[in-house]
Amino acid sequence: MIFYVVLIISLVSAFLTAYLAQISYWWAILLFAAYDIGLTALFFVFAIVVSFAVKKKKPPVPEKRAPNMFYRWILVQAYGIALKFMRVHPKVSGMENVPRKGETFMLVSNHLSNYDHMTIITRLKKHK
Repeated sequence: MIFYVVLIISLVSAFLTAYLAQISYWWAILLFAAYDIGLTALFFVFAIVVSFAVKKKKPPVPEKRAPNMFYRWILVQAYGIALKFMRVHPKVSGMENVPRKGETFMLVSNHLSNYDHMTIITRLKKHK
């Protein structure tokens, strides 16, 4: 999905640059390729930098592993930005039934849209 976003941003940026600079739209094709390569490289540099936060030692028992809060924060922020970018404004009801922070519960979604998992993660970001 991130590569589709990079392609769209590259395409819009290339034609906007060609329009504002008043150059031929044939140059926009070259600009598109340059923007695409540059943004893809920037994404991989970001991924490499974030990977340095990964702990190399894993607990011996997988069930006792706690979720990495850093990666959870990145996921919540990315989904929040994606929902704002796509202009999705979910209406959430029943939040009063969710237990306090730290209590275990099971959430069942009816999957009315493809945004259910994004909405659940962003709305319940304080819960594990």
